[in-house]
Amino acid sequence: KMKRKAIIVSLVSIIAMLGLFSGCSRHRWHSGDPSARVLEHMDEHVEDYNLTEEQKKQYQKIRANVETDIAKQIAQHKEFKAILIEKINVDNPDISEVNRLLKEELNEMPQKISAHLDYMEEFYNILNPEQQKMVLDEIRSKSKRWNRK
Repeated sequence: KMKRKAIIVSLVSIIAMLGLFSGCSRHRWHSGDPSARVLEHMDEHVEDYNLTEEQKKQYQKIRANVETDIAKQIAQHKEFKAILIEKINVDNPDISEVNRLLKEELNEMPQKISAHLDYMEEFYNILNPEQQKMVLDEIRSKSKRWNRK
């Protein structure tokens, strides 16, 4: 029972951390630069923690890595979409080929998400106990929404 609870808490934490490090509302992604929106969302949340100057320097390093990764992921996604559209728009598309491409793209998602989780953990670890409590309170607050029926 304790192991199950630990697994559930871990999953809830991971999902909440993703929410903290991403723009959760889909409507935010329909226009403009998605990387700018993610970074803006991160900055808005980080402001709440009243970071010290040293923490701000560490956060800026993390933020720069997130920005680089997002730019890389956007470029890869645009390339993927172009290839997929090209494959679909032929007179007799090879659905097996399209399916293979889609599966490859989906198989890369865990690594992309994992990198952002690592950034979240890195950020959490630069915080003092009071700031960490604030993060955990936010995670717990968001996790309550998942238990609605």
